Amino acid sequence: MSEITDPETLLEGLFDTLRQAATTPGAVMRTAVLANLIDHQPSARHVVLRYFDAAHRLLACHTDIRSAKVSGLHASSRVQWLFFNPGDSVQLRLSGPATLERDGPLWDRLWAEATPAARTGYLVEPGPGTALATRTTGLPDTLWSRDASDKEATAGRVNFAALVCKFDALDWLELGRYGHGRAQFRWDDENLTASWVVP
Repeated sequence: MSEITDPETLLEGLFDTLRQAATTPGAVMRTAVLANLIDHQPSARHVVLRYFDAAHRLLACHTDIRSAKVSGLHASSRVQWLFFNPGDSVQLRLSGPATLERDGPLWDRLWAEATPAARTGYLVEPGPGTALATRTTGLPDTLWSRDASDKEATAGRVNFAALVCKFDALDWLELGRYGHGRAQFRWDDENLTASWVVP
């Protein structure tokens, strides 16, 4: 179990972990479960953390604008990110309102940093979640066994968005054989309240 006794020191370490996760493939907490409401029902899926800004409390992932999670954001903008580090038995939940960016510096940056495989996914037709009569990837026949070239992938950019969350709550839970530890962080505008809580 962690020996940290100051929640704000803990928070600094968590931000370092998320900062590294957003920039390092294979890093601890690189992937998360992102949950939101779709038609008043909870819906969750794995996403890759692509951007983290501690100073502005921003998290971002890629998404297809045609996906169900995007339509759900129009009805309720709040989302929750769930991260887990199995090595340290640590769970993080971050919650806040999300927006979609379809242009601007962050959108350009995330598209530029996307791998060829990630870009290829935005070429699927019809859009994600569309019912089909037979199994298919949705990709053009010419892309069934390779990634799209930069030129080919450009056609999918119209479907690409950055889902950006400004989190206002963070819940840290550390699981231990002889007892757990838990801390909560809440932001009201820029004012932070940090506290230890019973796990």
